[in-house]
Amino acid sequence: MTAAGDPLGSGLVASLARPGGNVTGMSLMAPDLGGKRLELLKELLPRLARVAVLWNAANPYPALVFKETQAAGRTLGIEVQSLEVRDPRDFDGAFEALRRQRPDALITVEDPLTFNYLKLIADFAAGQLLPTLHGFREDVAAGALMSYGANLADLFRRAAGYVDKILRGAKPADLPVQQPTKSRPVRIIAPAAAGTAMDVHGRLHGQWLSERLGQPFIVENRPGAASTIGAAEAIRSRPDGYTLLLLPISLAITASLYEKLPYNIIRDTTPIALFYKANYVMVVNPSLPVTSVAEFIAHAKANPGKVNMGSQGIGSIGHLAGELFKSMTGIEMVHVPYRSVALALADVVSGQVQVQFATSTDSIPQIRGGQVRALAVSSATRLPALPDVPTVAEYLPDYAFDSWLGIAGPKNIPAGIVEVLNREINVSLARPEIKAKYDDLGLRINAGSPDDFGKLVADDTEKWGKVIQTANIKVQ
Repeated sequence: MTAAGDPLGSGLVASLARPGGNVTGMSLMAPDLGGKRLELLKELLPRLARVAVLWNAANPYPALVFKETQAAGRTLGIEVQSLEVRDPRDFDGAFEALRRQRPDALITVEDPLTFNYLKLIADFAAGQLLPTLHGFREDVAAGALMSYGANLADLFRRAAGYVDKILRGAKPADLPVQQPTKSRPVRIIAPAAAGTAMDVHGRLHGQWLSERLGQPFIVENRPGAASTIGAAEAIRSRPDGYTLLLLPISLAITASLYEKLPYNIIRDTTPIALFYKANYVMVVNPSLPVTSVAEFIAHAKANPGKVNMGSQGIGSIGHLAGELFKSMTGIEMVHVPYRSVALALADVVSGQVQVQFATSTDSIPQIRGGQVRALAVSSATRLPALPDVPTVAEYLPDYAFDSWLGIAGPKNIPAGIVEVLNREINVSLARPEIKAKYDDLGLRINAGSPDDFGKLVADDTEKWGKVIQTANIKVQ
């Protein structure tokens, strides 16, 4: 393994192709360019006297770059100051040192640590009016004003192209110089209308991915047929990472609800990450003479066929939650389907229907306002947003479920792409402002691996398939 900014010109390609050559791979880092960075800054800032270099001291490559920059500084008569960072916690100290020392310019040395926090660095430099030379075009996409490098993804794509052709027998002299390509936008297909909760969460995390990865992530809405239209479009796309799918629990349900679908939601998708688990709340009209699940069961048994249950539609999670409750308690409830959770909830408030299993995001405002009474939550544990409301499982030990939303892609997306997306989404979910917002909405963050999300999809597909079969639910 070796490094070079120009693998053809430096002879690395020829060495790789030659029998007995000592080069077995390439990366496109070149520490000897440290001096060139300083020379470029000198041209831009003729009065340059002091330069700070921000570099990851835990990585050998940035250490080589800093050494080369120091040597060039002695030649050019420029003082080179070291700003070492080893993990994200060190950035605050480095920024404080920059405020105190006030160098004439800053150079950031590219490596995974500084690359992952390039927006943080760019924002600081812009705020301090500090001329800064960054490493790649991604830095400019994150808000920096100037970079000297190419697109990082293009560099590695070009290197892979050289190696592939050589290993297939191409002669080094015949290889053309590959030009960088423009970053293609990544499509995130939301199988729901614009402005819905799914759409909002997709845009929230899509913006984060755009900022972190220096590439546009665009949400495209494809509503219809219980999310199956958008799912079909995403699943038949090329597995190159440029088309992703917001995957809600409804797609695990429709796997059993519809007899013929052009895909298998488990077999034909690549799970990437789970955004959150959402809770449902069993709510009743305040005039109903019940204050607990036990009292509700007794009331329903004393009034068979007189309790109406609203939901957001036949086969929806709200409908299935009620069917599961009926099968476990032996009570009768008349299902009244609506076009949305909000419409059904409005009739619970007015007393047209007596009970609903409603999403926490829709029902919490009405619960807090006293318009509906919360009897229990669907999750296995109580919600931080409703700490005094028990779980259904406290009365029915085996009753528990969550709704959820995650992101996936068509099957066979390269593992490296999946790993990057999973990591960045989990970082996004760890932001304090996201956690606070989700807690207030009754949403639970469940950051995990792609395999964790895949298991959830498979488990819920099986679970709700059994409920659909037992209740003999058919879409009309």
